[in-house]
Amino acid sequence: MALCMSRMPLQVFYNVIFLTLSYWMTGFPCQWWRFAIFVGVGIMVSLVAEGLGLTIGAALSITNGSVFGPMSIAAFMGLAIYGFDFAGQISPAMDWFMKISFMRDGVVALVITIFGYGRDILDCGEIYCHFSNPRVLLKFLNLDNVSVLHQILYLFVLFIAFRVSLFISLWRRCKT
Repeated sequence: MALCMSRMPLQVFYNVIFLTLSYWMTGFPCQWWRFAIFVGVGIMVSLVAEGLGLTIGAALSITNGSVFGPMSIAAFMGLAIYGFDFAGQISPAMDWFMKISFMRDGVVALVITIFGYGRDILDCGEIYCHFSNPRVLLKFLNLDNVSVLHQILYLFVLFIAFRVSLFISLWRRCKT
């Protein structure tokens, strides 16, 4: 518990710096509430990833953990972006499988935060820009009926679940 709490202030601080630079340099809307959700989701994804890494490190040996950790994160990253260009054609089984990825929930929450909530039409120098209307983009990505609050709650549940599994793994390891 002390290790997790001692790391958290620096982790949050560095996340806020990175996410602030990323948000303002990419020209996203200058709305503080949108920025706050953007930073909050980024911090939650970071804390969930840390919990997963600590859980893997506590539950497995060094050799197995160094193989399983990157392998599991690679799978989560692949599922995070899978299907964005053909969202309407994804089978229900694959859709359920993609919902397991905490990184996908973070990406979905960020996309909805940036392009949802009645965002104005995007600037486009071309004669025709299909995705200049953010609602069209969200519909194409099949995210028009997704709630950011549900994504954040799922990330929070995973945060708690990984911390509990970390403490159980440490307790089991110390007991043996």
